[in-house]
Amino acid sequence: MEISAAQVKALRVKTGAGMMDCKKALAQCKGDMEAAGEYLRKTGQDAALERGGRTAAEGLVDACLLADAGLGVLVEVNSETDFVARTGEFQTFVKDLANQIAGVESLGQGVAVAKKDCVVDANGQARTLGEIATEKSAGFGENIVIRRFARFRKAETAVLEAYIHPGGRVGVLLEVDCDSDPARETEDFGVLVRDVAMQIAAASPLVVQRDEVDQELIEKERRINREIAIEEKKPENVIDKIVEGRLQKFYKEVVLLEQEFVKDQGAKNKRSIQALLKEKSGELGGDIAIRRFARFQLGDLSEETPPESQAT
Repeated sequence: MEISAAQVKALRVKTGAGMMDCKKALAQCKGDMEAAGEYLRKTGQDAALERGGRTAAEGLVDACLLADAGLGVLVEVNSETDFVARTGEFQTFVKDLANQIAGVESLGQGVAVAKKDCVVDANGQARTLGEIATEKSAGFGENIVIRRFARFRKAETAVLEAYIHPGGRVGVLLEVDCDSDPARETEDFGVLVRDVAMQIAAASPLVVQRDEVDQELIEKERRINREIAIEEKKPENVIDKIVEGRLQKFYKEVVLLEQEFVKDQGAKNKRSIQALLKEKSGELGGDIAIRRFARFQLGDLSEETPPESQAT
């Protein structure tokens, strides 16, 4: 039977598969749209098994903020090539996925590796992230991996901010608290929150405050710096002091509140983020505090589970 262009387009919109794959599926299923969709899912899964072993380190980081619901989502989706990642179709898919994740309460809060059995609503029906990734792999013709997401519901006295660096390779989701309603609604507060989000993107902190740094990471830094000091033939009686001094520098690199404000570079008086918050709290008349953040860098596969800055 003859398959119309309208049928092929409708199946493509529904499944995300390629035009030729949709035409072949419709021909195979004698124009039955539902059967063709099932055929594509089955053959797509088979193809995805072949593609699944290929490295997907390109892609896109994107975010959505649902102001009325007080929700924010940051998501990373990987592709094999930058060519696919730069297509409007892929970018729309990632944006839509962020919105879908925002609407699923069962996904909870915080930062998580995207498990394949997580259920979201796609095209009006409940689908798992694994099924969605499989369909998109078939549609784009390469391995597509929904890698991780952060889902934050803000506190009553907080605001959420999302920052995506141009190119979509780094993204930040940030929650900042302010106990004064008038202060929280000022333009200056909005500028501060955006500046902190950009700080996180640029300076790559791991945690908000010092007591959140993983103890194993601290001990590793101590051990490395002790070995360096010994190799430098430092006197034994000052090695501990040298190690602790270098550990303080380490904290200033990985702890957001202790980092130097990047906008102060070149200025005579440089401030830490903690000092900046204290200054703005005084100016705006409200106590300002950073509750949590998530920072995703595209293709950073060094961690099996992404780091999380938590605040409950």
